[in-house]
Order: sequence, then C-alpha cells, then structure tokens
Amino acid sequence: MPSDVRTKHVTHDPIPILDIVRGLAVYGQGATLFTLGPNDTVQKFDLNSPAITVANVQHPANLLPPSPPVSEGTGDQSATSATTITSESETSSISLDLNISEP
Repeated sequence: MPSDVRTKHVTHDPIPILDIVRGLAVYGQGATLFTLGPNDTVQKFDLNSPAITVANVQHPANLLPPSPPVSEGTGDQSATSATTITSESETSSISLDLNISEP
C-alpha cells in the first residue's frame, strides 16, 4: 500500500498473485515484486500505479541432483559419470560418458 506521509493519503492496489505463494521478493528501486509459487512458477509484477503483471512463467524442475563438491588434498581427483538422454517421441537414446580429471 503506497502512502504519502505529507497528506496521510493511503492507496490500495490489488495484485493478482497466485493462491499459494511460497516466496516473495521485492527488487530494486523500480518497485518490482517476484512471487514463487508451487510447481516452479514465477510471477513478476511492476508495482508502480497501477500494478501490472510483467511475466508469468513456469521453470522446469531440476531433475538432476547437484554435483558433490571436489575436495582438495585427495590423491585421485578423477570423476566418471554416464548420462542417458531419451525423448518420448523417439525410441533411440544417446549415451554420454564423461571422464574428467584434474592435475
């Protein structure tokens, strides 16, 4: 709710956010509001009067677990991983074998 301390005038602008909000963030001097919702949805609002929706997107979920940190001081710092990439429209798959080593 914006307010003017000189005139004590308070205004109210409804913002069409999601029913379930998991996180809020206000960014910068330009009055930008971000909301995080279920299913990895993000909404961006410009709160300057009148408040408008700038973007409403759904990001894909992170399906791969994070990589473990590499610690210094271990004798063998090589890592091997294999990933299979498939698509529902094709029956073929691609196999990637990554061999990473550090000196």
